[in-house]
Amino acid sequence: MLKIFPNYSVLTKTRTVKVVYLTSESYIDHSYTVAQELLKHAELKIFLQAKEATIEIDRWCKKFNAEFVERKRFRNPFSFISEIFFLLKIRKMKPDVVWFNTMTVYQVLLADILLKRFLVVMHDVDLHPESGDRHGMFSVRMTMKFALRKICAASRTQGDIFRQQHGFYPPVFQLPIINYYKETGDA
Repeated sequence: MLKIFPNYSVLTKTRTVKVVYLTSESYIDHSYTVAQELLKHAELKIFLQAKEATIEIDRWCKKFNAEFVERKRFRNPFSFISEIFFLLKIRKMKPDVVWFNTMTVYQVLLADILLKRFLVVMHDVDLHPESGDRHGMFSVRMTMKFALRKICAASRTQGDIFRQQHGFYPPVFQLPIINYYKETGDA
């Protein structure tokens, strides 16, 4: 299951794999399943980035002992500085791998410099310009440009699309789909 992590077999023979998992409110439903699975296999620290804390986010953070991190707007001049400090905080934890569900533009630019090992699990490797989220589209393009070899697909279908677009098949991290709202009682 965790074979997508570099040197997984070497790490697990000597100690527990230390994973820092970064997610956002956009992926809170998928992150629920990922966090449950990672907790079975790794020493896990979770950060959830969002513009503001909601009741659902607070509940999610309590369940997984996750830390809420307020995400600043891209145009905010403090955004770049706060991302530097955030990634340095993660680096001090000395994780074996940092797992991003999605990356901000600044994280894309800084991760290779500030972090030893990281991966990005892409749920949708195909760009959808009709979505209208220009910042999100720019972030995905930057991720494809600067972190292409660190990308994992969230399904075999997405892996096939990725291979057609980029010429190689990425690692696939596929988990069972759950009804998040039924599972958490938020239905």
